[in-house]
Amino acid sequence: MRHRTIFRRRETIVPLLKAIAMTEKLTKAQERIKTSLAHYINLKHPVAMAIEPLRVEALKRAKKTAEEKVAEVRADLEANGWDCNKAAPYPATGGGYSWQLAHQKYVLYRRLVKFENGSWRHGEPHICKMDSKLIAKFIADRQKQAGWDYDAFVVKLCKKIGDCEFAALRGDHIWNESYLSIRKANDEAEVWKTRQIDNVSKNGLWFNQWPSRKMKGKAA
Repeated sequence: MRHRTIFRRRETIVPLLKAIAMTEKLTKAQERIKTSLAHYINLKHPVAMAIEPLRVEALKRAKKTAEEKVAEVRADLEANGWDCNKAAPYPATGGGYSWQLAHQKYVLYRRLVKFENGSWRHGEPHICKMDSKLIAKFIADRQKQAGWDYDAFVVKLCKKIGDCEFAALRGDHIWNESYLSIRKANDEAEVWKTRQIDNVSKNGLWFNQWPSRKMKGKAA
């Protein structure tokens, strides 16, 4: 009798386990962020007072971008007959940026779907369907991560700018860009420009950054 090999892709599980492990390792880091943020808020640090209120908008944008990504995945799967291996196959052996993008897509799709069969023969379609519980978790996780990312940003910028007497925010670095005017005790004036960047880790985890740079030749 001809031997038929049934493939159970180990790659389907391993990236997800790595992603979960990475999240668990953030616990101590999150505690440090929480403590530091509370310190700056209690001190009424001008920088924290100016930028912390936009945390609400960071969560709104996280929800919006996550919902858009879910819609994008749904449309792609539908266009590919709900064959997950056709829409987002595991990338061929290699490396570099193109491999990383393909791997991120592979992991993302499998965070949002359930398969009709847990195993399949090589070359056959691996049919799936979008799962409402997984989608809800994906969106909630995205917002939770955005919250931690924003708290870390507030703490980092407070440390980066240091002591100051005054801070005023103009613009919105969540949806566009912002300019933070600073005045220090020695009457030195600074302006810091910030814009949000959306990133995805090699394990398919989304995270945000708000790089801020001090502008030259600007007065507060």
